[in-house]
Amino acid sequence: MQPGYAQSYMPPAGYMPPPGYMPPPPPGSMLAFGIPRPQSGKAVASLVCGGVGLVLSCMYLPVLAIPVGLVLGILAIAETGPEGTRSGRGLAITGTVLNSVLLVGIVAAGIGLYSLSQHVEATNRGAIDSTTEHDFKLIRERLREYYLKNDKSLASGGPVLAKYVPQNGSSRPRGRGPVPANAPAPKTGSMVTAELRLEDLVGENELFASPSLYELQVTGRASALVRFNSWDHTPNRLMTVFDVGRDQYAVTQE
Repeated sequence: MQPGYAQSYMPPAGYMPPPGYMPPPPPGSMLAFGIPRPQSGKAVASLVCGGVGLVLSCMYLPVLAIPVGLVLGILAIAETGPEGTRSGRGLAITGTVLNSVLLVGIVAAGIGLYSLSQHVEATNRGAIDSTTEHDFKLIRERLREYYLKNDKSLASGGPVLAKYVPQNGSSRPRGRGPVPANAPAPKTGSMVTAELRLEDLVGENELFASPSLYELQVTGRASALVRFNSWDHTPNRLMTVFDVGRDQYAVTQE
């Protein structure tokens, strides 16, 4: 029989080993005939993946490396057990625990960021609602005033109603900067000779939002559309004025 080789056989019935005889260790033990078990590559890989995820947790690669490291760690624990064929159980356990903690941390961070984004979005939506509510109301008031002063019509021929707000005027809306020093004052009292425009109704600094974000379209003698656009110029809200004389309108989200 060659050294390190164990022959498999069944002892005969009634066989009694001699005194002091020790049976050979099983093949899965720590030492099988004096030959140590090889190191588990999965355990080492699991620990490496956990280290990469810990150091570079803000990059995309660790997001993939961490679950891979967790799976490798679990497999390494299985193959480094008492009946396993590999050594390195400590590395396997360390890699598994490290990747588990990192995975839980990433999930918790993702949930936190999502909740924060929802809160910010709700806050911005509330701010936009407040802004457009104020501005739409002022625009409706000026449309009605123009309508009444122009023989109950939104056609051309009525007076310019836009007002100039001084640079430090107390009546300017909160959140808007002062009117530029070189900004021309609206020609209050002059007549609208072309199609009615928003700048004929409100001045540069009378609205909460920039007047460039609003679009006015007269659709009839007493009806109009006023659209509010986001900062990227995508439609956001639409105010449909059905009858400005009766203050009949509706505001919808776009």
